[in-house]
Amino acid sequence: MKLNTVILDIDGSLMPIGGGLYVSPQVRDALLAAEKAGYTFILNSARESAGVLPLAYQLKMDTYGGYAVSNNGTQVVELKTGETFIGYHLTLEQGRQVWEIGKACGIVPCLNVGSWMIASDLTGGYRMDHHNCDADYIITDHYEKYTDSPIWKGCYSGDPEKLAVLFPKLKTELAAIGLNAVYSVPRIIDIIPAGVDKMKILDELFAKTGIEWQHCTAIGDTDGDVSCIKKAAYGVTLENGSAACKAAADRILPSVDEDGCLVWLKELAEHPYESH
Repeated sequence: MKLNTVILDIDGSLMPIGGGLYVSPQVRDALLAAEKAGYTFILNSARESAGVLPLAYQLKMDTYGGYAVSNNGTQVVELKTGETFIGYHLTLEQGRQVWEIGKACGIVPCLNVGSWMIASDLTGGYRMDHHNCDADYIITDHYEKYTDSPIWKGCYSGDPEKLAVLFPKLKTELAAIGLNAVYSVPRIIDIIPAGVDKMKILDELFAKTGIEWQHCTAIGDTDGDVSCIKKAAYGVTLENGSAACKAAADRILPSVDEDGCLVWLKELAEHPYESH
């Protein structure tokens, strides 16, 4: 069957981590050519929506159609209407516990409330997030003053080695309150509702829209992308992809630093794939 839907991870796949809001002109042109050839795009990212939607508009998805999945699956925006199509958020009590657990562990907590990032300090990881996502940070010890909108996710940031040591403990403590910890980049751990992830949200989206996995191709580079790579009819990763991504992929492209996705994108536009 012919492929017609492209699932796109952003950081580490379409651009290097820390690459900012927009893809390079070469990648942009290849993506636009694939859209013009009839492919529907789904941006599927750990970024908050402020870091996904500008790229969607760069790719004219508000014209061609498509979906932006942010926060590892807590929010899906339908681009032609701009509406939040699917959304999951933390409760106020979960937000409070995320904040207190982070403080007790000596790392910096943050809550993504509406379009704001509410943090107790501006770490290097959060500075990178601000650059990548054009996210506005409020630095405060009184997060509760700003929780009048949905809490789309929580975050922890700090020294990468310390986060790596704490991660198993954090994952256990957060699971006890109905939350899941996800490593997105070395300096940031994302916290989202349990049962939500980048693949499960696509299953829900597909059930609502009629999109089928057998018509999908997907790219990703981290363990959080493995399920999508496996389930898509044609899954790809890059030389910088994790070992699990490489084991799951049908094809391994050159590194993101070499714009490896261009090989795959140009072939999609010029020589349509048939799924097997």
